[in-house]
Amino acid sequence: MESAVMLIATTKRSRIILKYKTTIKMIEQVLHPRNLERALRQVMVNKVVQESTE
Repeated sequence: MESAVMLIATTKRSRIILKYKTTIKMIEQVLHPRNLERALRQVMVNKVVQESTE
C-alpha cells in the first residue's frame, strides 16, 4: 500500500518537474531583452487566466 502511494507521489513530482522544465525551455527561447517584458506579461496573464478557470 505504502509503495503505491510513493509511486503516485513520484509520478506527480516528475510530471511537475517535466512541466517546469518545459516552461524553462520556453522562457529561455523568449529570453531576448526585447521580448522579455512582453513574455513576462504574457506569463502573468496566462497564470491569472489559468487560476480563474480552475
